[in-house]
Amino acid sequence: MHNLSSEGPAKELLKAVPELLAENKCPDFIEDEGHYFGTDLPDADKRALIEYLKTF
Repeated sequence: MHNLSSEGPAKELLKAVPELLAENKCPDFIEDEGHYFGTDLPDADKRALIEYLKTF
């Protein structure tokens, strides 16, 4: 078994953080905010969309 500490990988990851953030395509860091697709649809269309999505 190798005698590895967790500090080495953590330091390497911290070096990559600025580059990773620059490539981030997410506009914010709030998880599970959801999607707003269809929120401006009339109620009948929303129900139809929900029924359609249930077929997947």
